[in-house]
Amino acid sequence: MAKIQNSVCFTAVLLILILVSTEIPKIEGKTCKLFRGECPVDPCEPAKCDECCKAAFGKQICGKCEQESTELHCHCRR
Repeated sequence: MAKIQNSVCFTAVLLILILVSTEIPKIEGKTCKLFRGECPVDPCEPAKCDECCKAAFGKQICGKCEQESTELHCHCRR
């Protein structure tokens, strides 16, 4: 009975380790809703904005050109 319990525990821990190492939780967590800051991109172009945000805040960040009053600003979101 103890061998079966040890085997089940080892298998469960191994599956959890594999799940975490494949970064599945990080991929699902990327929603781009939480505001992180702005990047100084002028004029605001989507590709440059996204590149600037990733450089400033990390690869889990999305950069979008968004209208703010009369100007486009590069907003970085997670």
